[in-house]
Amino acid sequence: MSAPPKSDAPLITSNDLAEADAFVFGFPTRFSMMDAQFKAFLGATGGLRRTQQLAGKPARIL
Repeated sequence: MSAPPKSDAPLITSNDLAEADAFVFGFPTRFSMMDAQFKAFLGATGGLRRTQQLAGKPARIL
């Protein structure tokens, strides 16, 4: 067996969100729940939300 090919999609960290103009996140759900990786990513944005660095930026979750 061989490993699956790496995705060409760029990876971002929660700190990269402060520089973005807007956000669109999409992910499959299981039983109407987001996956653990995205929950951890949102949890890592706590410092940005606390200092309101994300205030006024349009966001969408699909």
